Amino acid sequence: MEYVPHSQLFPLCETVVHHGGSGTVGMALKCGIPQIVCPFMFDQSYWGDKVAWMGVGESVGHPRSLKAEAFASALVNAASDDTRGMAASYGKMLMGEKGVEFAVQQIMEEFSTL
Repeated sequence: MEYVPHSQLFPLCETVVHHGGSGTVGMALKCGIPQIVCPFMFDQSYWGDKVAWMGVGESVGHPRSLKAEAFASALVNAASDDTRGMAASYGKMLMGEKGVEFAVQQIMEEFSTL
């Protein structure tokens, strides 16, 4: 199986279910789609909590303790108009950012004054 970048795969999805790594959370946000986080370790619970707090999805807890009812509820929430709208709003905002270009501009301006 070949590697498929999240940036190509996620726009084809209705909802993304993932482990809650910061890069995966960020790409789902940038793509503007709801997400369900099933954290395994480290900072993944933190990112799952942020996804829920932002209103772009839910964190359902560690897969070992996950119940079918909780996962079904998270899927229903992810499909709601509110969650979809919030995810789309964040995606639109993030797609408009040009962070690398801005950073290069700032560095070039700083060096031009030396």
